[in-house]
Amino acid sequence: RDVTGVQTCALPIYHLFEEGEGLIVVDQHAAQERILFERFLDQAARGEVEVQHLLIPQLVKLPPGDMLRWEACHAELEALGLLTARLDEETVSVNAIPGILKGPEALLRAVVADGQGARFDREAFARRACRASVMAGDRMSAAEAVHQMQALAACRDPMTCPHGRPVFIEIKTSFLDRQFFRTA
Repeated sequence: RDVTGVQTCALPIYHLFEEGEGLIVVDQHAAQERILFERFLDQAARGEVEVQHLLIPQLVKLPPGDMLRWEACHAELEALGLLTARLDEETVSVNAIPGILKGPEALLRAVVADGQGARFDREAFARRACRASVMAGDRMSAAEAVHQMQALAACRDPMTCPHGRPVFIEIKTSFLDRQFFRTA
């Protein structure tokens, strides 16, 4: 989309873009969620997940059952950018995590808990993208909003977030004209 201008709302939740004969209202959280979700899926499919190496490895003590599940899915987790190593009978060191995700300890615990270790699927990616996204109330500059819109335009499915919520709505000038009782 060729967006000609951006204005940020008083409440930093939505961004308004002027386009042609109307406005586009973008939900900044849903947009960021879609962008991160697709970026991570693309990286995982190519086997080239960008990782963020931790300056200080996060040490995580796991109960025996979780340790067994970690051992069973260790290689798969590495392919997804979660670089870990066993330190002793109950401790795993998290050395790097996928660059677009947050929370090394929570991420490790989530993927090995409840027998779900090897299941780091689309829904898990969607939850992680949601938690790593800009939140309603987080302020973005106009330049950041434009950059986000450009990244969204490059997505395969820019219409909805991974959970199915709309990312943006379009309001045509004709609709506004009707609302303000204007005639052509």
